[in-house]
Order: sequence, then structure tokens, then C-alpha cells
Amino acid sequence: MSQFDPFTQNITILMPNGNGTGTVPFNISIPTIDHSFYYAVSVSMCYGFQIGACMMMLLMVLLLTKRTKYKSPVFILNVVALAMAVASRALLAVFFLSSWYEFYASSTSDWSRVTDSAKATSVASAIVPLLITILVNSSLVLQTRAVVIGVRPLYRHGIIAISVLVLLVAVGFRFTEMVTNVRAILYLETFDSWVWLIKGSLAAEMISIWFFCSIFTAKLVATVVARKKLGLPPWNPMYVLAVAGGCTMFVPGIFAIVECINPPNFPEAGSLAVITVVILLPLSSLWAQSNTVNQSVPLNIQQQLWASNSSRGVVCTCGGKSTNMSMFPSSGTSATYSSVVRTGHHETPRRDSTDADLESMGVRVHRTFSVRSA
Repeated sequence: MSQFDPFTQNITILMPNGNGTGTVPFNISIPTIDHSFYYAVSVSMCYGFQIGACMMMLLMVLLLTKRTKYKSPVFILNVVALAMAVASRALLAVFFLSSWYEFYASSTSDWSRVTDSAKATSVASAIVPLLITILVNSSLVLQTRAVVIGVRPLYRHGIIAISVLVLLVAVGFRFTEMVTNVRAILYLETFDSWVWLIKGSLAAEMISIWFFCSIFTAKLVATVVARKKLGLPPWNPMYVLAVAGGCTMFVPGIFAIVECINPPNFPEAGSLAVITVVILLPLSSLWAQSNTVNQSVPLNIQQQLWASNSSRGVVCTCGGKSTNMSMFPSSGTSATYSSVVRTGHHETPRRDSTDADLESMGVRVHRTFSVRSA
């Protein structure tokens, strides 16, 4: 009796034999049962954290984003992606409360009593990640297109074409994984032989995210360096977007690497990779937006790049925009300026990051005209 360990003993349950006239004993160890409980609790906690984070970010985006930005494609894609992420993780968490994870069914792989509602929930949980992949990559493509808008047409069209190709590869992997998973659910087949496809989908999504983020992060870093050479304020929305772009590249990559290692104490680490991107994309926009509101840049007139003894008007045309500007007079005093927007009978000061940049170089923008061809 001293050599007997009750914590590692086997438990015998009975299964029906092939002809249905008798039973067949089936042994399962207590450590295996404990591991199934541990896995269910750990994965449910992981999904719960993701649901809470996505809901908080969704609420922040809806409350803090300006009303004028509600119709922008990037805002719509980010909001829908957050809503889809909440639905996806909720559907996956429900799996452990369904007939799929009943003790006898999960231990013996006998799915004969799995309900139709459980199958429908599992099918939905397999489809929603495909929609999230499409939304996230579409948002990244739009942001990449905005970043390279000033690049030479040949390079710009090439980058956009490669971006679309990378998007299609990521979506193609996820679509194949979704079809295979749905087929296994409907026909009650095992999915163990297709684990490589799940990891391939995760790898394709990470490559896509790294590709997009590296493009606009490199462009934003170049802009930050150029601003520093001009003596502009060191911390601005460009810095914010550069830092957020780097986080969007490396943080999800860490979870993807952990998923490939497959540690027993961190199940479903790969599910955090895409969700992290879904959370970071709107967060970077909110962070950058908060740095463009009510900025007031102090000016030392003696240090301006352009200065004159008298104020004079200048009309500058660049990129289809005609701007009426005035040069600040040379003086030994300091000044602070905020553009004014008239609303009804009240004048409300409001700053724009471009105005602040030009003002720090000695240029005050009074009126801007935008001309676009058909």
C-alpha cells in the first residue's frame, strides 16, 4: 500500500461495443482528467481577458473619437473588428459549457449526443476569425495606402499591389482553415491532422501584420527624423504612431512565437496575437488624436527659419493646395498662437498639428484651399 499513489490511478468507464450488445471497459487516468479541467479553466480565463479588453477598447473608441471621424473607413473597420473579436471569444468560451466538453464525450471522443445548437455555435466560432482577419488586414491596407500617398507613383503602386497580395495570402490561409474546421464539426471528424494549418494561418497573419506595420513605421520614423532636423517639437502624433506601429509588430509576434513553442502552462497563446492587433490599432489612433487637440506652441521669433522685419502675405501652392500665409515679424519677444474657428456667435480656439508645425517655422496659416481634379 505504501507504493500505491491514488493521485495517478486509472478510472474505468464503460463504452458500448461495436454491435451494441455489451460494454467495453475504457481506462482514463486522474492526471488526464485534471489536465482537461486545467485546460478548460485556463483557456476560459484567456478568452475572458480578451473579451474584457476588447469591450473596454470599443467603449473608449466610441466615446473618445470625434464625431467627424465616425464615417471614416478605418474607424468603421476598427470598430467592427472589436465587436467581432468580442463575439468570437464569447463563442469560443461557450464551447466548454456545451455538450462537446461533457466528461464522457470529451474522454471517449463519442460525439453521438452533441446537440445541433452546439454544432452551430462551433461553426460560428470558426467563421468569425476569418472576418476578423479580413477587417484587420483591410484596415492595415488603408493605412499603408495613406502613408505612401506621397511616394513616387511607381513605388506607391508597387507597395499597394504587394500589400493586397499579402492580404490575400493571409485571408486564403484563414479561409482554408475555416472550411476544414467547419467540415470537421459538421461531420464529427477529428481535426488533429490539420493542426499545421492552424499554425500556418497564424504565421501568415503575423507576416502580414509585420509587413504592413514595417511600412508605415519606417515612413513615420523618417518623418520624425525630418521634424527633428527642422527643430520641431520632439513629441507629436508622428512619434505616437511610430511607437504604436512598433508595438503592433512586436507584441503580437511574441504571442505567435509562444504558440509555436506550445507551452503547457499557456494554452491558446496564439489567440492573443490577432486580438492584440485589434486592440492596438484604434488605441494608436486615439493616442495620436489626443496629441493634436489644444496644442499651443511657444515661438521664439529670433529662432524661426524664416523671419522678416515686417509682416507680409504669401500665397503658396503645393500638391494642389493654395494656402494664404503670413510671415511673423522679427522681434525679440515670444508669442503663442491658436487658430480660431467661428461657431455661431462664439469663437472656439482649435489647433491642428500641421498648423503647429508651420507656426514653429515662422508661418501662420490663415486660410487653406484644396483643389482636386475629377
